[in-house]
Amino acid sequence: MVVVIDSRADMAQERILMKKLKKYHIGILVLSVLGVILLLWAIIATVYNFTGNRHTEHVVIEPKSKSAKYKNAAAVAGSRFCAEIARNVIIQGGNAVDAAIAATFCNGVVIPFATGIGGGDFIVIYLKEEKKCVFLNSREAAPALATEKMYTHDKESAQFGYQSIGIPGELHGLWTAYKKYGSKVIPWSDLVMPAAQLAKGFPMHKAMVNYFDRISKYKGRPEIEGLRSLYTSKFTGEFYKIGEIVSNYPLAKLLRVSANSQDPVQLFYNGSIAEGIIKEMIANGGIITIDDLRNYETHVTETLYADLGKYRMCGPPPPSSWTITQAIPRIVEMQYRDKKMFNDAEFYHTLIEAQKLAYGQRGHLGDYLFSEVSMQLAKNLTDRKFIKFLSKRVMDKSQDLEYYLAAAPAVLDSGTSQISVVDDDGNAVSLTSSINTAFGSKMLSKYGFIYNNQMDDFSTPGFRNHWGFEPTEANFIQPGRRPMSSMSPTIVFDPKSGEVKMVTGGTGGSKIISAVAQTLVRGLLLGQSAAEIVEMPRVHNQLTPFETEVEEDFSEKILEQLEKEHNQKMEKTDETLAIVYPITRDGDEYTVAADYRRESGNSPAGY
Repeated sequence: MVVVIDSRADMAQERILMKKLKKYHIGILVLSVLGVILLLWAIIATVYNFTGNRHTEHVVIEPKSKSAKYKNAAAVAGSRFCAEIARNVIIQGGNAVDAAIAATFCNGVVIPFATGIGGGDFIVIYLKEEKKCVFLNSREAAPALATEKMYTHDKESAQFGYQSIGIPGELHGLWTAYKKYGSKVIPWSDLVMPAAQLAKGFPMHKAMVNYFDRISKYKGRPEIEGLRSLYTSKFTGEFYKIGEIVSNYPLAKLLRVSANSQDPVQLFYNGSIAEGIIKEMIANGGIITIDDLRNYETHVTETLYADLGKYRMCGPPPPSSWTITQAIPRIVEMQYRDKKMFNDAEFYHTLIEAQKLAYGQRGHLGDYLFSEVSMQLAKNLTDRKFIKFLSKRVMDKSQDLEYYLAAAPAVLDSGTSQISVVDDDGNAVSLTSSINTAFGSKMLSKYGFIYNNQMDDFSTPGFRNHWGFEPTEANFIQPGRRPMSSMSPTIVFDPKSGEVKMVTGGTGGSKIISAVAQTLVRGLLLGQSAAEIVEMPRVHNQLTPFETEVEEDFSEKILEQLEKEHNQKMEKTDETLAIVYPITRDGDEYTVAADYRRESGNSPAGY
């Protein structure tokens, strides 16, 4: 049998198959092209945040700050040493209060230009079981011999020397916090001794080196020699360089004695240390007396509260500026009730206007124990109706200075340090401490700590500030009064569950207010984590000067839009617009970030 193969039939079938494959390939090609188009659209939409042609902020490629995530507890301070000390205290069974105390003593050793026993603190404590916050005010107070016009003819004496020193409150505040809210598990000595050991030798860092010019400014004056000598190498005769080991043995001894004392407050305010302090005052023209030390008290009260979204913020009454700080994100929130928030020019315009309106209220504020009006204004600023009133004053374009001022601008303060801690029970502490300007009064005690110059934070009658504004009576010097401060330690929690959402605070004088406010805006309104918050460039407007400062990496395009479309006066600065210390709760873990702007080699700690 012969089999005949019909090749024509096979060829026909092959042509049909090729047509089908061609259609299939065309379909695949079309789908691929569509896929590429959709991918490009997604990238463009992400970059522009779905805002069409609106220019949004830059994307962070490589973070400058160190951040970490922890399940149980977290801490951040002015130095990695201090954050690790706080973490270790919690691991050993201590609570957030214990940890913050230990870290504060540590801060006083490694960043003494900003804080220490010679200064004072604002301490905000969140108690999870009670879902409430308490405030311990251990800020420096005016001595009994202080008078309203004591600096009228000698302004320098409010900034330099023994007459600039307010009654130190830090040790009193830390001991009070320990006795009232400490865990009772960790002995007092275990909280102080790590700092005492560190005082025997720690590496110099850039943050302190940056401020040595504040000492050099007074070169040749005998009063500064003690401080200059402490930070001068015996081998080179020059200020210590970064990485060289610095020792402060008198401070180490004082801390060791305080650690082993049954009552360190008695020792410092009424015992042998107090006697030594008064001898220094008498010998150098200071006005603090033994009665000033004996009569000093830490004021303890519940904080003020304000709601932002579904969360509750808590912070101190005046002399803290927290009521100004909390107003800024709430004004921004009001502006975005019916629209989505993006990092565009409109967002920054709204943020700048909110800052101006809030700062405009600050001139009325003063120590609430001396001013009922000040406390009433503080409460008004947390009221939703007042925030709504301020929000309605946000215009599409910047207005003249007088539009924002409710009172003459307040005195501007300076440097600080900060501790943020959350423990493994969900309690939290935000503690801001200060000796005011870098190296405070520049007066070094024989006990190794630097005295503050917080008297410069008061206003003086008849003494117009640099901008020509009259001083505010709410902040005039009175014996026992505590001067206004920008310090704004803040804790945010969910009022239903009691879980901490954020712990934050800042350092950097009057810029603390705007920096902490932006931390709250980004964390609570934009949903950013602590790691994202610290990377974003900041804006700052405190009314005087009227220009808005922005950090160098701020978007040129947005800056141009703010100037042209919103009439904002913008100025880039190479200075740091404050430093923040945020911890955020993200899902079931904490994100904590050490702001790169501190330049002290700081990093977070936790477990």
